[in-house]
Amino acid sequence: AQPSGMLNLKFESLNLGKTMNFDTIGSLFADVGCGNGKNIPSCYSKGFAIGSDFSVGLINVCREKVFEVNVSDALRIPYRSNCFDAVLSIAVLHHISSESRRIKLLAENMRILKKGGCALFYAWAYEQHDDKSKSGHKFKQQDVLVPFHRKPKFIQENGGGSSEDKVEDHSDDSAHVYQRYCHVYRKGELESLFLHQSLKHWVAVEASYYDTGNWCILARKHGCP
Repeated sequence: AQPSGMLNLKFESLNLGKTMNFDTIGSLFADVGCGNGKNIPSCYSKGFAIGSDFSVGLINVCREKVFEVNVSDALRIPYRSNCFDAVLSIAVLHHISSESRRIKLLAENMRILKKGGCALFYAWAYEQHDDKSKSGHKFKQQDVLVPFHRKPKFIQENGGGSSEDKVEDHSDDSAHVYQRYCHVYRKGELESLFLHQSLKHWVAVEASYYDTGNWCILARKHGCP
């Protein structure tokens, strides 16, 4: 069921404004797979956030915004165990290619949490409801290649400035199209991953819900692996 009233930290980039329950200032957040850092500012109302991503280019965008970030693999997170109050994993799981690697990703995200800490996972849904999804995709199978069109070249106005000052240069229309692997999840599939023997004894699913084309899980750490 969709959580109601249990969460109070709003993430503007998540359509329904789902939140995470923190009553004290000074919480430490890990945004694992942070992309361009769009969720990091929402964490600052309750504490501090450290972002990480596999993409050097996206991490450079974050650094331009003066976020604390690093390049790393979500399956081998370079943080010690039991140190974060909360973890975000938004639009990461659907790029992981096998069940064993998905379980490893979940375990890594939960490992770095303090006991009692929670993690929020968003992954693309197979069920793209017309009234609740913005993607417009219709999937014929769960394992798909989704075209990614490289953005046009950017140029700097007036010879300088930050990424916020950049404008599109359409002088070169020969943009590359990359095929990105995605595994889209059916209803109940994300929850089933948490039933694996490597997770079920120390991680509990507190909420499962659908949000604008994604299946979402709020999980809490209540023990050690």
